Amino acid sequence: WDFDRDTTLKGSATLTYDQLRATDSSLPATTEIGPTELTGELAGSAERRFGHVGVTGRLAASRYLEGPTTLSGGTIVSNAENSNWQGDAGLRLGYDLGPLLNVFVDGDARYTAYDAPSSTLLAYENGRTMALRAGIGYSRNSTIAGEISAGRAWYDYDDPSLGDAASWVVDGSLTLRSDETLSLTG
Repeated sequence: WDFDRDTTLKGSATLTYDQLRATDSSLPATTEIGPTELTGELAGSAERRFGHVGVTGRLAASRYLEGPTTLSGGTIVSNAENSNWQGDAGLRLGYDLGPLLNVFVDGDARYTAYDAPSSTLLAYENGRTMALRAGIGYSRNSTIAGEISAGRAWYDYDDPSLGDAASWVVDGSLTLRSDETLSLTG
């Protein structure tokens, strides 16, 4: 929704339901019935332009539920340790180098809370993910857009018995739009 010439508000709600096949490579070989997966997400963003500078804020909340897996012999494996809640907030600051190119810095903070402790770690994997990236973007007449970025990410576990992790991250995307009704993103 275009609030005015320089301000855009966006929102979305998604709900997906899936059931993994018993032959899925991520499941044990003796699986008879794969687990169901249910994901719901609410997301919103606000973008404000100040001449060549753009600022975008993002908020999202999601819920993921993974059902049990049934193995041969009737054994049921609970997958409650994979079910979780997530809250996400992000901020992007960009600058237009010209009509086609822009550079940006993007920061993101996410908190994940799991329903049950990990069966292998014997601890909840709850924690914060923080990422900071810088990159360059290209956009032409709303028909083609792409960006590439690199930066650093950190995962900070709530449980002090689990070691925190840091890593380098690289991200990229390409979007093609033939018209307002069709968009391909990869």
